[in-house]
Amino acid sequence: MTKKSSKIPDSERTDTTENWEGTMPELIDLMLASPNVWPQPPANVQPRKSVSPWTVYRATPKNGQPNDMYGLHFVGRDLSEWSGCVSSRVVSFDPKTMSGTTISGRVYELVSQPGHCSDGDYVLGHWADFNEVEVEDVTEQFMKTYGLTIQRIMEADQQKFIDAKNRR
Repeated sequence: MTKKSSKIPDSERTDTTENWEGTMPELIDLMLASPNVWPQPPANVQPRKSVSPWTVYRATPKNGQPNDMYGLHFVGRDLSEWSGCVSSRVVSFDPKTMSGTTISGRVYELVSQPGHCSDGDYVLGHWADFNEVEVEDVTEQFMKTYGLTIQRIMEADQQKFIDAKNRR
């Protein structure tokens, strides 16, 4: 996270966090507001994420103001960092590959069966508060919309394994 402020004297600046341009008390306040929650790198830096377990949530306005947050979001555990994550709004989904593209351009690969992840739920709670949205678990509806069953998900996972093995 970055915070820009041009009125902070050099004597009060902190160099303990890369790109931070605020005072130490401001940094502490920010960290206490969302402990252990941080922004994701841009999609051009990390174009893909594999998530398991995963759920799908619908974000709706809490304050009535339209924005890009509204819609479906993937929530779960990022397998590369073993931490909770919430995607930006989903714009497309391919049930064959179990992959969805978000408004940021990042591709989320949903691995294995759906399910709740305490880390993902934790991040979702802070994300929803920060973005002033209500969230609702719509995983079952999402699966019905795309004709997903546990059997089809397992077959997709098996195909991913075969494809990865063939690329070696």
